[in-house]
Amino acid sequence: MINSISTWLCQVLGCKSDYDMCMAALKESQATAEELQRRLDIAKEAIKNLELVIAHPPPPVITNVVEKDSTWIQQVIDGLKLNIIREPLGDVFMLTNQRNFMEIIAWDWIDSVKYGGAFKCGNFSIAFKAHVDEYFRLNQVGIVLDYYTGHAYNIVIFPEGKVMLLEPQRDALFTWGTNQVFYGLKDSVIVI
Repeated sequence: MINSISTWLCQVLGCKSDYDMCMAALKESQATAEELQRRLDIAKEAIKNLELVIAHPPPPVITNVVEKDSTWIQQVIDGLKLNIIREPLGDVFMLTNQRNFMEIIAWDWIDSVKYGGAFKCGNFSIAFKAHVDEYFRLNQVGIVLDYYTGHAYNIVIFPEGKVMLLEPQRDALFTWGTNQVFYGLKDSVIVI
C-alpha cells in the first residue's frame, strides 16, 4: 500500500510541476499578446496621424446630375412596397448615375474609420450622407434606421428610379434582398 501511495504522490507532484510550467508559459504568451496589441495600437495611431498630415485627394468631378422632386423620391420608395416611413429632407433632389456614384464611394474615406466606442453604424451612415451632400451637392443618399435588424446603413436612389443599399463601413453597394439579415429595409425609417 505504501508503494501505491508513493507512486500516486509522485504522479501528483509530476502533474503539479507540469501545471506550473504550463501556467508560466501561458502567462508569458499573454504578456506577448498584450505587447503585440500595444504595438499594433501604436502603429494604428501613427498611421492615423500620417493620414491627417497627407492631404486627401480632391473629390472626383461629377458631371452627370439629374434633378428630381420630393414627390418622385416618395414614389420610388413607395414602389418598393416595404412599408417604409420616410422623413423628407427637402423638395429638390440632385442625383447622379451609378458609375459616378461608384467614384464617390471609392473617394470617400468613412470606411477607414474604426468602428467602436461612440462611433457605431448610425454614425457611419450619417457621415457618409453628409460627405456626399457637402462635397458633391448630391442628396440622393438617405439614412436607413432599420429597427427590425437593429442596424443603420444608407439607401441610394439613382435617376432612373433604381434603389440600392450601401454599407458605408465597408463601401459595399448592393441591391435590396441580397442580405436581409442586416439590411431588412422593411418597416424602416428613412431620412432622405
